Amino acid sequence: VDNVITNGTTIGHTDDTELLTLADGSLTLAGDLTLSDDKKITLGDEGTVVLSDVDPSTNERGTGLVIKGVLTANVGGGEVVYLKSDGQYERADNDQESTMPAVGVALEDGDGSNAKNILIYGVYKQTGLSLTRGEELYVTDNGYVTHTVPGSGHFLQRVGVALDTNIVLFMPSLDVIEHA
Repeated sequence: VDNVITNGTTIGHTDDTELLTLADGSLTLAGDLTLSDDKKITLGDEGTVVLSDVDPSTNERGTGLVIKGVLTANVGGGEVVYLKSDGQYERADNDQESTMPAVGVALEDGDGSNAKNILIYGVYKQTGLSLTRGEELYVTDNGYVTHTVPGSGHFLQRVGVALDTNIVLFMPSLDVIEHA
């Protein structure tokens, strides 16, 4: 077959000779997997999706469920965002109900025009944090997460839990209440 290379348990092509590796009942893919329109991935009985990277190597990056969306130009990586009525994502702020609920964490800096990665469920690293494992996390008034419960007059939304001093399991509740 033209340009397809097999070598023992690996399959590839001219530019990437080890794209697929078969071993011990598993398939390792060394590239991206793209499904055609209207196709799906089906997990068998007791199948799981494992997020094995619980300590991302790069600040303001993560692993998990990611969507693409346009971040406004003033959103930076690691900031918690909400979806505006114009379809762009902007920094969440617990002082303003109109900027809640937070739905994701920007994994890139926004520029107001190009689709960027937004983590909607998963693990991310923010090196400026100083958390204790197991703490519940909330949205701050400057677009980040905190273990401090917002005070009176602020809007309260749980967005995750601390896995380590600077590692967050982001799993936002969409419930937002005003703290009296």
